[in-house]
Amino acid sequence: MFVFVLAIVCAGWANANVSATALHTLSDVDTREDAPISFTSETRELRLSATTGGYQLSNIGFNNRRSLPVEWVLPDGVTVSNNMITITKAGTYAIEAKFEGNETYKPVTAKCTLDVKDTKTEVLMFTAGTEKGENPSKRKEADKMSKDGVTVSSSCAAFKATPYELYGKNATHTISATNGRKITEIEFVGNSNTGYLATWINLAKESEGTFIKGSNSVLWTGCAESVEFSTEEQANIKSIKVIVDLGADENFKFKQDTSTIYMELEQKQIEFDAAEMLNDKDKFSKITYSISPLTDISRINIEKGIAYFEGEGEYTITAVGEPNAEYESKYLQSTATCTVIVKKINHTTTAVTFTSGTDKGGNPLGRKEPDKMTKDGVSISSSLAAFGGTPYKLYGDKNTIGTITVSAPTGGTIKQIVFRGKSSASYVVTNIELKSGCSGKITKMNLAAQWDGSADKVEFTTRDEISVASIEVTMDMREGVSYVLDETSGNNTVENCKNAIVTLKRTLESSHWNTFCVPFDLTQGVVYELFGIGTQLRTYDSFNGNIVNFKEADHVEAGKPYILKPSFEKVENPTIASVNMVAANLDANGNPQAVGEEGKFQMKGIYNKVLLNDDKTNLFLGDGNKFYYPAKDDVDAKTMNGMRAYFIVPAGTDTQMLRANIDGTVTSLDRVFGTADHDAPVYNLQGQCVGNSLSSLKSGIYVQNGKKVIVK
Repeated sequence: MFVFVLAIVCAGWANANVSATALHTLSDVDTREDAPISFTSETRELRLSATTGGYQLSNIGFNNRRSLPVEWVLPDGVTVSNNMITITKAGTYAIEAKFEGNETYKPVTAKCTLDVKDTKTEVLMFTAGTEKGENPSKRKEADKMSKDGVTVSSSCAAFKATPYELYGKNATHTISATNGRKITEIEFVGNSNTGYLATWINLAKESEGTFIKGSNSVLWTGCAESVEFSTEEQANIKSIKVIVDLGADENFKFKQDTSTIYMELEQKQIEFDAAEMLNDKDKFSKITYSISPLTDISRINIEKGIAYFEGEGEYTITAVGEPNAEYESKYLQSTATCTVIVKKINHTTTAVTFTSGTDKGGNPLGRKEPDKMTKDGVSISSSLAAFGGTPYKLYGDKNTIGTITVSAPTGGTIKQIVFRGKSSASYVVTNIELKSGCSGKITKMNLAAQWDGSADKVEFTTRDEISVASIEVTMDMREGVSYVLDETSGNNTVENCKNAIVTLKRTLESSHWNTFCVPFDLTQGVVYELFGIGTQLRTYDSFNGNIVNFKEADHVEAGKPYILKPSFEKVENPTIASVNMVAANLDANGNPQAVGEEGKFQMKGIYNKVLLNDDKTNLFLGDGNKFYYPAKDDVDAKTMNGMRAYFIVPAGTDTQMLRANIDGTVTSLDRVFGTADHDAPVYNLQGQCVGNSLSSLKSGIYVQNGKKVIVK
């Protein structure tokens, strides 16, 4: 049986001059810091222990400053005795403490909801000389070290030293766990051979829990993802013990955060296989699926994970997995969620036929050069062809492979292509092949070669001369679909669609240049409508020596990166109607190709958030209209959100010498932060690195180079 024991702190407070103290009103009692009884928060998350005798906490945030008599209202499974609260099993418990009132205070009831969860714990030891940071002895700078999902960070410490050296005064030291895991115990043990005692360590005011000092050690117990300490003087530490509960499997997640599925206008129901989209299923003996909202047009099979939709909407699918016998000692119950967007679209089938002698390219018969022809938005191009004569000629031989590419217009998906031959005796169309790597299937007949599949572009090859009388292209045309491109998503839906309605979930401000990249064209009129008349728009032009040259632009092209400064003070989450979304030339991450000269300087637009390289080959435009490179080994600092652009330079580039030229003048984009001060990471008071620039942060207190800095 699990037993959970909590100590409730009842601090006595002498009640002088009682007879002269006026009665407080009920509202005063509810809000004043000196309310007679209260909880510090309305809810509290706690952990049970699997160890014999239960797990004890000494503080659940109950305050009874005057040691007043309290009547407890408790649900089944919860008892209170001698200021100790005992809970025998996991669950959610609403508890109440009632004070009946006296001549000084009116009656009041304090309430708190306890969310008590089962837990399995893991003990992690940070031992000086074994687990190390970056700073050697006497280096009084920010430092950190990590082990198995737990990070020990400090605004001023030397974790490479033996023993560890934690410096004061005003230094902060934070221990944090990742992936929602909770820390339940931390013990600092001092080095017995030195006078720099562990007892100089104190619990920071912002942190909660029980804190006990020994002769040369300090012990914290509680339940938190992050705990902060401070030091009065230098403390030399032999070891740091951290007990943390087991977390969920961080790989138990859906392959895509958001999936968009489409229903034809006349379609009554569509299915979505959530189980097929789930990673790490083999580690869990039982997985239960749910959907929200559950309506009369949405439902899910709770065991198989197949969702059924009968109309448009946005839904959240949740999978809860119970680890199997092999993994139950490693993981707790794990949860994964994904968003499914169901849209109804107008699909029409369109056929476009290219007939030799009528629909022509540029090359006459016999000219074996690249050629191209277009009709109704469909493009057919070839590396060796003559589309100007009758019949069409596609060329190739044993030494040269001819390529033929058929591309759909915006909003179109090619379903079938038929090459019809002129003769079955010579130059036959059956010599055409589907290019390696292309999807679909090719079927060869007497006077025709037919491809079937689903793609916006299909490529073929030939090593022979081919005569073609006509080429028929059948497509599905998509039109009028609504999309949301979210800057925080790594998997935005970008596809060919005519007259799309697109909402950009990002903010652009007039106080600085914003990098900008979207998968559709915008005319100057639309740019002015969205961002204000006079909005400044520039795009990458060239790189000469150490100068990046930008040129003025009056419109936006799909997939091309820009820097943009709106005339409106702030533009948030704009919606743009009737744009033609284009999904062309995307890389493996669904982002457009870089512009510029590879190996010298490039600018790369992105639709999805990416993780930048931290080797100083990736730069971004940041605070003060300057170039920055991301802090090393910090995921948050390296993450760039979507609908933006970054810059690529070769390894070893002297980034401090880079300059940017806008409209013929070297602007404030003329310096790369490369000094030690600007390289130094910035930490919040929870010990989390928030980048390497102070001025871009919101108001608050931060730590850089071991010093507290106030950002106003």
